[in-house]
Amino acid sequence: MVKGHEEKYAQAKKLLEQTPKSYEKRTNKTQRHVKFEVGQHVWLNIQNFKMFNGLAPSFIAKHTRFYEILHKPHPDVCTLKLPSNFVAHPTFHILKLKLFLCDE
Repeated sequence: MVKGHEEKYAQAKKLLEQTPKSYEKRTNKTQRHVKFEVGQHVWLNIQNFKMFNGLAPSFIAKHTRFYEILHKPHPDVCTLKLPSNFVAHPTFHILKLKLFLCDE
């Protein structure tokens, strides 16, 4: 009986050691490793903003236009040059931004 418990304990211990690795693998699969620099232009994702009253979210474009990065207070945060009539604060996490590529 003790042998059976030791085998189950060893199997459970092995599974517990594998769990953090599987969580790490699943989490890293969706990570974006994009580095933005000051002066670059980026698209701003406004999908979750409540800016338009009475309009269904499916009719609102995901990205409206591109904006210039003015300041990077943190590697994951950018301050954008927004128009004066924009309702939101000008600082956004990089997950809300997408690099604007133009043909010059």
